[in-house]
Amino acid sequence: MMLENNSTLIELYMGKNLLEEEDAKAIGEGLKSNSTLKVLNLAKNRIGNEGAIALAEGLKNNCMLNKLYINANSIRVKGGVALAEALKVNKTLACLTVSDSKMGDEGVEAFGEMLGVNKSLVDLQMWNC
Repeated sequence: MMLENNSTLIELYMGKNLLEEEDAKAIGEGLKSNSTLKVLNLAKNRIGNEGAIALAEGLKNNCMLNKLYINANSIRVKGGVALAEALKVNKTLACLTVSDSKMGDEGVEAFGEMLGVNKSLVDLQMWNC
């Protein structure tokens, strides 16, 4: 994946590109070792739960990403919980948009719990979840 080897890209906007779970898995893998990307927009794609889980794994190891937009991506409970768990250990993400995710009460509660631990997130957009 391009993110693993790229040392110059700071912002990547890939919203509304029909990206699916496999694409998000590759991006999540790239996030684990990328040290330059600060903004990632994957809004309005089709990454689903498995894609969100892969992004969450990438976020656990990423120490650069500052803004992540993954709204309107068919993320449900499992994906929402995985993202919330990742943000308990991520120290750099300041802005996250997961609106239109349908993660239900369990996912929203996981984010509430995460907010008690996370000290970097300052902008969280979660409407219609």
